[in-house]
Amino acid sequence: MASEAGPVGIFGGTFDPPHIGHLLAAEYAREGLGLRQVRFLPAGHPYRKTGRRITPASHRAAMTELALAGHPAFVLDRRELEREGPTYTVDTVEELLREGYRDLILLFGTDAIEDMPNWKEPGRLFDLARVAVFPKGCAPVPETFEGRPLIPVSMPRLEISSTLIRARAAAGLSIRHLVPDPVADYIEAHGLYRPEGSVESP
Repeated sequence: MASEAGPVGIFGGTFDPPHIGHLLAAEYAREGLGLRQVRFLPAGHPYRKTGRRITPASHRAAMTELALAGHPAFVLDRRELEREGPTYTVDTVEELLREGYRDLILLFGTDAIEDMPNWKEPGRLFDLARVAVFPKGCAPVPETFEGRPLIPVSMPRLEISSTLIRARAAAGLSIRHLVPDPVADYIEAHGLYRPEGSVESP
């Protein structure tokens, strides 16, 4: 419920596919920041990724739901998938606040912080919510963004990415232990990430 006490983490991304790194980042953030809930929001039409082929929203939502199963504090939020037009984080945060969420912490990897100057109204995000950052790749974890404080999420650096998983799946290599088993089964069953682009409907 929006009115319950305690901060809520907002974890957006394409989740194409969701993987173990996403789950570990969310769990370290939940523990380290005292989050009562982490809401996973798969992006509907991410404007910063136009031109890149993205798996249909129905598949990404289904995979994310499978990945979150058994984690009571992790919730799939479909609002960005159902929104018409480009997906902007600031619009989502404003919508959540209107629904009664009062203490939001946005969860981003270092790569997202580096790209944030290109986002819609990035400074306004810091007026509406707190922003936490977890390590991703080799980039150092910044302490601020344009003078605004960032909350560090302490966790191991993991060389796991959706790009890697898509490439391995396309090459016919195993993706076990990179994604939860139900997600791996789903990818195989629906022919996702095959080089010929054969995708079955969910």
